[in-house]
Amino acid sequence: MALFFNTFRKKIILTFSLILAAISVFIYFYFPSVIIEEQTKSLKNKANELAEITVYGISAAVGFRDHDALVEGIEPILQDNNILYVVIHLERSDSVYYAYNYRIASENDYLRVEGIGYRDNLYKIKKEILFEGYKEGDLYLGYSFDEINNTISRVRRNIAMISLLVFGIGIFAAWLMGGILVRPMVHLSEVAQHIAAGKHTERAEIDTKDEIGKLAASFNEMTDKLITTNKKLEKINEDLEKIVEERTRELVKAKEEAVESDRMKSIFLAQMSHEIRTPITTILSYLSLIKEEFVSKDCGNEGVAGFFNSIDKGVVRLLNTIDSILHMSQLQAGNYKPKYMRIALYRDVLVNLINEFKIKAEQKGLSLELDVSDSEIYVVADKYSLTQVFANLIDNSIKYTNKGYVKVYLLKKSADKITMVVEDSGIGISEEFLKNIFSPFTQEEMGYTRSYDGAGLGMALVKNYCEINNIDISIKSKKGEGTIVFLEIKIEE
Repeated sequence: MALFFNTFRKKIILTFSLILAAISVFIYFYFPSVIIEEQTKSLKNKANELAEITVYGISAAVGFRDHDALVEGIEPILQDNNILYVVIHLERSDSVYYAYNYRIASENDYLRVEGIGYRDNLYKIKKEILFEGYKEGDLYLGYSFDEINNTISRVRRNIAMISLLVFGIGIFAAWLMGGILVRPMVHLSEVAQHIAAGKHTERAEIDTKDEIGKLAASFNEMTDKLITTNKKLEKINEDLEKIVEERTRELVKAKEEAVESDRMKSIFLAQMSHEIRTPITTILSYLSLIKEEFVSKDCGNEGVAGFFNSIDKGVVRLLNTIDSILHMSQLQAGNYKPKYMRIALYRDVLVNLINEFKIKAEQKGLSLELDVSDSEIYVVADKYSLTQVFANLIDNSIKYTNKGYVKVYLLKKSADKITMVVEDSGIGISEEFLKNIFSPFTQEEMGYTRSYDGAGLGMALVKNYCEINNIDISIKSKKGEGTIVFLEIKIEE
């Protein structure tokens, strides 16, 4: 149905059809009801008049019991074919004195005037017969309304024929009117489709002065403005494409220069670190020999021993800085090649690190604890970078904790991963610095007056090493309340 009435013309025809159908139904039922009411009223009046005339004409015959005069008085009304029955009862004997079609009268229970007979088109009348002021009997008369039914049938046939004729003419008129109304709309629709398809030269050719003509004129004006706007947009688009192309070339060039600069920087730092580390290692070796020589000769001179200890610390700090720069340079230059293998996390990594850092922790009066309930946890990882993750975290915890503890423990374990934690009771990290904690060469305290040494590369290296081993790292810390580092590591059974 929806597909059939998918055009404006068909919708007009449907609308007119429904309106005409409603009018036809209204006429078909309303006018006959009006006619029935008028005919019924008219026939009732006629029947009552006949009964009155009859009673008046036969009252003397009933009073004198003159049956022949009675029959003669009733004969005129029987000429009316609508009279179905006439029955006269005498008052004193309550007997039937005269009857015309008594069987029909009995079948319709003529004595119950207020009732309805077996035929709905029967009108019952009862009239008293008075003679010289006395009641002599009753006249019962049945009047047929078949005339009304016949009239209504004719009227309804005529109305039905007229309605069908009007309906057909209306549909034809609606079809013609729909064509007249819809043709300009169809033309506008076709032009709009052509314009939408890119044929901007199309125009609506409707010259009428009515609303559709005005709509077509507005449509053409809108199309002209659309063409002008499209031309402007095309020009702007061309200019933008040139600008974007030029900016893209500049960005690509800048990116290439930045990548090359970063690569050269990494190569330079790697080379410089190597060149510096080699002589420092040599100096450190000879320094040990000189230290032994001086200390053996001046074993009681604590100043000389302290001087050599300061040199040792400075050289170790320098070597650590050079190692950090060298490692970061390798990672940024893409020169680090991980070697993945099956590793026992507890035996191959954590135990060795705890033993290595235990003396350093004890020197600061800190407790260094390892709590891994399952010593048979295996991971597939690059052993060096995985070890450096825990080494840097433990080293940082010891460095930034003045009293209390540093703990390394297994927080939880599932079927395919574990969560390891490195926790300390140190100075904590501010919320602002946490956002940049993994950036290279950044420290919470910058400048020569900072409280802690270092190049700011430890956490940057940790982040890179975590990415190499597919470890998710997160940090929870608050200034003055210590730090907790969470490491989510995939395991292998």
